[in-house]
Amino acid sequence: MNHEQLTNDTCCLAAACPKRNDCVRYANYLRAQAESEVYTLLNPAMLSYSEGGCPHFLIERTEQWAYGFKALLGTVPIANKSMLRCGAFGQSQATYYRNLNGQRGLNPQEQQLILQAVAQAGGNPNVGFDRYQEQQVFISKQ
Repeated sequence: MNHEQLTNDTCCLAAACPKRNDCVRYANYLRAQAESEVYTLLNPAMLSYSEGGCPHFLIERTEQWAYGFKALLGTVPIANKSMLRCGAFGQSQATYYRNLNGQRGLNPQEQQLILQAVAQAGGNPNVGFDRYQEQQVFISKQ
């Protein structure tokens, strides 16, 4: 199985792995073993652990994603608003408006870019985004 074919629910039965208690894939295996007749499993004969760890190690983390930045944009002086249009964030016009209107979630890195741009344009980044939501994200630690 190629890395590209792995999904977040792929299982690993490597009980001897030192990182098994932190790995989503081992937790998937324990859950699938108890609940599922069929599941996707990494081939234990092909697994090896280097000093850097297992290349299939996966952790789950909760992040705070933001939606919409109309309130932030409202703090920017009118004379400076044009510098915050689409090109300022390196996005297409459609993506800019989806982000502005809260139709697309912004990860923490995207939030920082927007907050920095608002501050540079003379706005108040402390106003924050229109709403926030906790998101579960999967991170491959290679």
